[in-house]
Amino acid sequence: MMKLGFNEATCMRNSTLAQDVVLAERFGYDYIEIRLDMLQEWLQKHTLSELADIFAVGHLKPWGYNSLEDITFCDSESWAEKRRQLAFACHAGSVVGGDCLVVVPTIRQGGKFSARGNGERFSEASARDGGSGGRKPDAAGL
Repeated sequence: MMKLGFNEATCMRNSTLAQDVVLAERFGYDYIEIRLDMLQEWLQKHTLSELADIFAVGHLKPWGYNSLEDITFCDSESWAEKRRQLAFACHAGSVVGGDCLVVVPTIRQGGKFSARGNGERFSEASARDGGSGGRKPDAAGL
């Protein structure tokens, strides 16, 4: 059976996580892809447990989290920040639900990828940090 999912990026800069959850529930969506930046804003006034409680009583469920961006070609400082973001997303998923994470590579003309790139290191880090370690397709199935 096909499910209907809401991608928060469709209302980026025009909504909040709280508004998106209310509207997605009201209009019959099955899943929501939570933007990590909007989740950070939510946490200024609420907790992950409060968000989990909302999903526990409604039809709408978290699908996953959007997104870790520009993960390739990182310097050490940027890579450490990406690792912190990954740990945050894994923690949110363990509390709120949702088992997918959208990861966006850096788009750079003329860039070369090593045989052992950041994607493989992220998979290993995810496994160490409590994630599945497996790569899952984003909402578009790519």
